[in-house]
Order: sequence, then C-alpha cells, then structure tokens
Amino acid sequence: MQAVPKRRDKYLFEGKVWIDAEDYAVVRIEGQPAKKLSFWIQRADFVRQYQKVGDFWLPERDMTFVDVRLYGKKVLTIDHHDYSVNSPVATNRSGENAQNF
Repeated sequence: MQAVPKRRDKYLFEGKVWIDAEDYAVVRIEGQPAKKLSFWIQRADFVRQYQKVGDFWLPERDMTFVDVRLYGKKVLTIDHHDYSVNSPVATNRSGENAQNF
C-alpha cells in the first residue's frame, strides 16, 4: 500500500506499507520523511520490519540510510530480538491485580 501524507511534516513519512492479509497487521514500512529534516541531512530513507511473536507483531529490524552533508552516507541498523511476551494479568473491577489463591 502506498503511504502519502496530507501535509509536509518531518514527523510524517511517504513510502510503502505492507499489511499481513490474515492479521491485518503492519509487516514492513519503507519510506522517507515527508519534509527535509535539516540542512545537514540531504536524504534519509528508512525500513522497519516487524515479526510475529505469539499473537503480537513487534519490531524486528530498523534500518536508516542517511546522506549527511560533508560526512557522506551513513547506515544505522537496530535489531530487536529475544522478546518475551508475558501472559495477561487478571484484574478485578477496581483495576487492581486479582490474586488467585
């Protein structure tokens, strides 16, 4: 699916979004900021990949490719792993944790 922001803002992006057909969850996002970030950043592109852990879709990898004035091209990669999804905690009507004895 193509993502096109309605206004130009450095906190919005334009690019592509992949949606899982079964879960309707975001699987991947690729794009660039909708507005130039600064004088120093000539171009910035990013890719965010998600993975399914149990019943949840969580970040797997973030990659950012930046062309910085005077410094050249730089890449930042963050790998997310070793997730541990806990089971939900039962709560009573007052919002406090219920204790089962």
